[in-house]
Amino acid sequence: MRTLSLLSLVASSLFLLACDPVDQGGASSENLALSSGSSGGQALSGTSPQAIEIPEFEYPENVAIELERVIHVRNLNGILERTQETFLADGLGNIRLNVTGFSPDQAQAFATPSTMLQMNYLNQMRFMVKYRDPHLGAQTALLHNFTWTEDAVPVQVAGVNCIRYTAKSLQRYGDVEFLADAQTGLLLGWTQFDASGAISMKMEATSVNLSPSLAGVAWSVPLVAEQAFSGPNDFAALGYEPMEPAYLPAGFYQEEAWLRFSGPSIPGISNMLVKVYSDGIHLVFVAQANEATQHLGLQFANRVTDVFESDLGGIRVAEGSIGERRLYVASLLSMEEIETIFGSIYPH
Repeated sequence: MRTLSLLSLVASSLFLLACDPVDQGGASSENLALSSGSSGGQALSGTSPQAIEIPEFEYPENVAIELERVIHVRNLNGILERTQETFLADGLGNIRLNVTGFSPDQAQAFATPSTMLQMNYLNQMRFMVKYRDPHLGAQTALLHNFTWTEDAVPVQVAGVNCIRYTAKSLQRYGDVEFLADAQTGLLLGWTQFDASGAISMKMEATSVNLSPSLAGVAWSVPLVAEQAFSGPNDFAALGYEPMEPAYLPAGFYQEEAWLRFSGPSIPGISNMLVKVYSDGIHLVFVAQANEATQHLGLQFANRVTDVFESDLGGIRVAEGSIGERRLYVASLLSMEEIETIFGSIYPH
């Protein structure tokens, strides 16, 4: 099987270390158990959540901040691994995300992260902040695809009183919980569940500094040139007319699209078009590019002749070719949904 080196610049980087979920009960029971663990949150039980309108969050990348936090992700063996991170932002658009420790489970102490893990963060931090960390999308989608509740009792996160909000997926793609500062709405924690109610990923802050010393910080910069993609007017810059999916999962809409220009980091491939589809929280990525060399095997016009499916620890990917066009679909949704999206992509 080919490696997914091209897609790793786009899709797999968005959910680094996302993991293969296992059935461990409903969202609330597992999250409460984890919240009282080493990451520092103290959840209080015995209260009933109240139905609410959509909350408004302040995202860490939009304020001057130094945030120590722990990411829990379930690996292919069903074990929740932990990664320590330091997040820095100046509130002006500059961000930095460093990995500082790794533990293979919930019990072992953090150890120095591997060189490979550090390189992954160096190359992928911009994507992880923007796409791995959940953000709220279009209001219409958030209203139509989720029901929202708020716990009456605050939750302590890194010494900050936070409100727990739950977005219950009406399409059964998996619920999402958010922990936000009760005073400012600053998002200090989140948990993503799969359709069975098992945790896929969880983040929780362990310390918050709103007066950080940012002198000398090496801010993240794009690896390659990009620009927004708006349609036919950009076909010349793209270099080809893109293919479009005829099917999207229920409740999904196109949230954004961008053109990623080819360069030394991705040799042998044309400019890449990436489109992001969302139900308001969950994301699907569809990427495509022309390759200088077609894949081995007989090629037929308008027909996919080589398709690979991968589960990179919960990041489910379908990859294949139509002639010289290479197509990718990636998401945390089920492989069935990904297969259907992929199978609906045809030339005009």
